[in-house]
Amino acid sequence: MKKLKHSKQMLLDAQAFLKNIETNYSKLNKEYAKNILKLLEKISIGEKLDLEMLKAKYLNEEEPVIITNNITIFSNITDNISEEIITSENIIDEDTSSEVTSSEVILEEIILDKITINSINYYYENKDNGRIFDVNSKVVGEYKNKIHNII
Repeated sequence: MKKLKHSKQMLLDAQAFLKNIETNYSKLNKEYAKNILKLLEKISIGEKLDLEMLKAKYLNEEEPVIITNNITIFSNITDNISEEIITSENIIDEDTSSEVTSSEVILEEIILDKITINSINYYYENKDNGRIFDVNSKVVGEYKNKIHNII
């Protein structure tokens, strides 16, 4: 099957957007490092401590406080996004568009059910001996044998 016309342009746009994010992220890290150094200077002056000792203790040169590890993670994410876009194209080419790519989807689990009794909203645990709550999260009753007992 022929590749989609705009898939290449979408990939280029996504890469440009990710490059912009990486640039801004780098600037943010530099600003963060400056703020950390200013904070250490203020602490050293206020507490009359040696600035170099604070830097050695809290700015471990082997593992800087600057979030450099996240840049690596971020670039891995951008690589994965590019790969997923390409993978998505391949999936479309193979005419199996109903499949989901490798990106993980987290679904929200509903813990409480909602019921309205006498124009008042209540939330309850849909299980035997479940509690019934009002909108202020106060226990106001019990759900037992599929019957709502409001106290």
